[in-house]
Amino acid sequence: MFFFRRRFVSLVVGCFASTGALTQRYHQTHYDGCQHALAFYKSHRSEFVEAAKGTRLNARQLFCVVAPEISRYNEVQDWMELGTMKLFYLQFGKGYADFSIGPFQMKPSFIERMERQVEQDEFLRNSRSVQKLANQGDEFQRRKNILDRLQTLSWQFKYLQLFCWIVEGKYSQKTFSSKAEELAFYATLYNAGFHKNLDVIEQEMQKKRFPRDFHIRYNYAAVSKEFFEAFGR
Repeated sequence: MFFFRRRFVSLVVGCFASTGALTQRYHQTHYDGCQHALAFYKSHRSEFVEAAKGTRLNARQLFCVVAPEISRYNEVQDWMELGTMKLFYLQFGKGYADFSIGPFQMKPSFIERMERQVEQDEFLRNSRSVQKLANQGDEFQRRKNILDRLQTLSWQFKYLQLFCWIVEGKYSQKTFSSKAEELAFYATLYNAGFHKNLDVIEQEMQKKRFPRDFHIRYNYAAVSKEFFEAFGR
């Protein structure tokens, strides 16, 4: 942990000295949250290693995909929002209530979209690993299953792994010049939506709108790459 702290301090100090306060990086304005995210990785490294198996990403890259969300996660606020919104979602669906849940801040609509993608992809549909994630029942029961699953960290890891499988299936011809570039692509898809076409994704990789509730907005993929820098790649 001391290694990460020293590297972040050097990133912060170096950046501030060279660019000034008007171009602060994410680690400068959200230092405590970044430390929280790194502590989360240290505590759950084995889960990231396991989730990365069978995907193109390594454990550090996989963590960096969701690290910006972890840095903003507030367990108490999450619990309060869940309590007020889950009944609306159960009864009426994502059109009436779509909210982020858990450390990876996954929305029910995100899970529903992945389930639809699996149904449309014969390879994924026939995968024994994916079949273990099947969501059975009528519409109400499926929504309940999604909510119950998202409230457990183990299922958030399973869904994160499924996300990678979907990305690798949809964009199997996509190549990358570096691990950082590959990370930026996955991070953008995670934040903006894997269902979008490549032209839109390229545009999204330049937009600054994270986090939505802070006066300074950053590019999500750039924030992910800042975390990647902290590991020394």
